[in-house]
Amino acid sequence: MSGMKSGWDEQLEECRSRLGRILSKDSPKNTLLPRLRPSFSDDEDARATLPTASTSPADDFRRSIKVTSSQRAAERTRLWQENDKERQAKILAEAERRLKEAVSLRIEEENAANAEYNLQRMQREEQRQQPRRSEGAVRKAETPERASISLAPSRAIGASSPEVEEPSSSTDSGEQSSPSEPVTSPPAQEDNCKSAEIFNCLRGLQKTMHDLQAVLQNLPKPETASPEVRQTHERYKTLIAEANVLFRSFTQGGLRNSEMLAQVVARHEETKALLQLANAQLGTVSHIKTKGAEAEQRAKLAQQQERKLDVRPEQKIPQPSQPPQSPQKPEVEVKKEPVVSTEERARNIYEHYAEKTKQVRSSFPSLESDPSLKTLKSAVLFASSNPIAICSANSPMEVIEPFRKAFFLLRGAEVDTNSIKFRLSDHPEIVHCARYNMAKKFIDLAVMQTEEKNEVKLFALATFITELWACDREFGETFLALLFTEYPVLIPYYGKPSIKADNVELSLKKIGAISKFYAAIMQTDRTFLLRRLFPTKVFEGRNPHGAEGGWELLAGLANQDIEVGTTVLVLRNTLSIAGWLLKKYYEKQFSKLLIYVSRHMLPKIRERTPKELMGPVERLNELMETYHRTMTIAVPENRLSDDFWQQ
Repeated sequence: MSGMKSGWDEQLEECRSRLGRILSKDSPKNTLLPRLRPSFSDDEDARATLPTASTSPADDFRRSIKVTSSQRAAERTRLWQENDKERQAKILAEAERRLKEAVSLRIEEENAANAEYNLQRMQREEQRQQPRRSEGAVRKAETPERASISLAPSRAIGASSPEVEEPSSSTDSGEQSSPSEPVTSPPAQEDNCKSAEIFNCLRGLQKTMHDLQAVLQNLPKPETASPEVRQTHERYKTLIAEANVLFRSFTQGGLRNSEMLAQVVARHEETKALLQLANAQLGTVSHIKTKGAEAEQRAKLAQQQERKLDVRPEQKIPQPSQPPQSPQKPEVEVKKEPVVSTEERARNIYEHYAEKTKQVRSSFPSLESDPSLKTLKSAVLFASSNPIAICSANSPMEVIEPFRKAFFLLRGAEVDTNSIKFRLSDHPEIVHCARYNMAKKFIDLAVMQTEEKNEVKLFALATFITELWACDREFGETFLALLFTEYPVLIPYYGKPSIKADNVELSLKKIGAISKFYAAIMQTDRTFLLRRLFPTKVFEGRNPHGAEGGWELLAGLANQDIEVGTTVLVLRNTLSIAGWLLKKYYEKQFSKLLIYVSRHMLPKIRERTPKELMGPVERLNELMETYHRTMTIAVPENRLSDDFWQQ
C-alpha cells in the first residue's frame, strides 16, 4: 500500500509542476495540453484569474466582416420575407376582388336572363290562353280550391295561404266593427282573411266575365241585334267598367273590408245572371238560325225537284189527249281515270324524286364553284353535319343538344363555327346546301349501323329527323328524294338494281340498315325534343311520314313481283319495327295483308331465294307464326321509351 501511495504522489506532483509551467507561460510550444479558452463568466474575479487568449488584428477584422455579412444576410432575408408576404397579400386581395366582381356580374346576368325568360313565358302563356278563353262553352264558377292560383293580386294577400272560405252573397254585419269599438282580433290577420276572400271572388268574377265575353261573341252585333240582345251588350260594358274599378282598387292596395267584398259578390252574381240570360238568347238565336237554314234547305230541295220535273209556271201542262213528253235528262260526261299499275306508279314516284334530287344538288352552284365562298361553304357543311354525327342514344341530352343546334340552324339563328360566324340570311344558297348536307348525313350514318347492337342509334336518329322534318317540310322532301333515289327498293321500285353484283353481302347489309331506319321513322309518333326545348308551347305531335308511309310500302311490296334478297329484307324489317303501329292504325286490313303474305308471298320467296340468303326468310316466317298465334306484334326493344326521355 505504501508503494502504491508513493506512486500516486509522484504523478500528482508531476501534474502540478506541468500546470505551473503552463500558467507561468514557461511551457514549451509542443506541449500536449491544449490552450485554455477564455471564460465567458460574469464573475470579475474569475475573469481576472483566467488567462485571455491573444488574437491578432487580422483575426478581429475577419471576425467583424463575418458578423457584418451575417447581419446583412439576415436583414436581406427578413426584408425579402416581408416583401413576399406583402406581394402574396396583394395577389390574394386582387383575386378576391375579381372573384366578387365576377360573381356579382354573373348574378346580375342570371337575374336579367331569368326576368326576361319569365316575361316571355308569361307573354306566351297569355297568347296560348287567349283562344281558350274565347270558347263558347259555359263553365261553372270556380271553386275556392281552384281560386287559390297565385296571380299578381295575390301578393297583397301575404306569404301564407290561409284556408279560403266560399264567398257568401251577403256580408255579415257582425264582422264589421265601428271605429269607436275596440278591435279584438289583430288587424293584419283580419285584413289578410278579407284579402283572400276578395281575391277569390275577383277570380271567379274574372272567369265569369271571360265566359260571358265568349257567349256574346256568338250573339249578333249590337247594330243588327234585337233590343234585348242590344241591352245585354250594354249591360256587359257597364259590368266590365265596374269590374275594372274593383280590380284596380284591389291591386293598388285599396281598402279591403266587408263593403268591398259585398260589392265584388254583387257584381259576380249579376254577371252570372247576365251569363244565363246571354246563353238563353244564344239558344234562341241558334234556334232561329236552324229554322232558317231548314227552310232554305227545303226551298233548295223544292227547286231541285222542279228542275227534275221540268215544270215551270210559264209552261202549260199537257192535255190528257196529248201524250206527255218525258223530260230529257242532260248527258253528263263521266271522265274515267286511267288505270295505273303498281309498277308504273312506282316508276312515276321514282322519276319524280330523281328529278327532285337533281334540282336539290344544283340549288347551290355559287357555294360549289366560287372560291371566295370556300370558307363559308366549309362552315355550312360543318354546322349542318356535326349535330347529326354527335347524336347518340346514351342519354336524352345527347339527342336534344344536337337537335337544338340543327333546329336553330334551319330557323336562321347565328351559328358559330371554328372558322366564321354565319346565318341563313347571309347567302340565299346556304339553306339549300344545309338541307342537302343534313339529309345526306342522315342516310350515310344510318347505312353504317349494320350491326344489331347499333339498332338503338337508328331510333335516336329517327326521332331527330322526324321532329326536324315536322319543323321544315322542305327538308323532309329533300331527305325522301335522296333516300328513294339511292335506295328505290323502299318505294318499292325494282327498275333500278339495288344490289351490286360485286359485293352482295355488303349491299344487303346496307339495305337492311336503311330499311330499319325508314321503319323507325314511320313508328315515331310523339314529339319529345320540341317539348324539351319549348316546355310552354303545345305541339301537334303528328309524324309527317308515319303510318301512311308504312302502309304504302307494304302494299307496294305485296302488289309487285318479288325481288330476291331485298323484298323479304325490307318486308321483315318494316313489320318487326313498325308493325305494332300499323296494327294499331289499320287492324283488320293489316291482318288481311299479313294473311296474304303468309299464304302467297312466303312460298314464292322460299322458292326463289338461294340457301345462303335464307336467314331473313326464316325470321319473317317466325314473325308471321308469332302474329297468327298471338294476333299482336311487339314493340321493338330498342325503341326510345318514356323512361329514357325522363332521365
